[in-house]
Amino acid sequence: MTSMDAADLVYADGVSVVKVAQAAGAQTIERAPTTDIGWDVLQRLGEELGRPPLVSVVGGRPGVAQDALHTLVQAGVARPALATHGY
Repeated sequence: MTSMDAADLVYADGVSVVKVAQAAGAQTIERAPTTDIGWDVLQRLGEELGRPPLVSVVGGRPGVAQDALHTLVQAGVARPALATHGY
């Protein structure tokens, strides 16, 4: 089983996701930046699960994903699964 199969939620943030969806025929799709909705999604998911969700953060320059996941864990809205850069 892969990490994504075991995830509580899989969410992709990025223009590339929008472009692939449009190429696949999506009529209406927008980028929903994690910085805009991520906190609310994680808090609500944690309430539904009764525990902070297991979170992987992938992308950005080396160190950025690790810092982001650390911030989420310290805030109590996530449990760490994986943090890796996008290069």
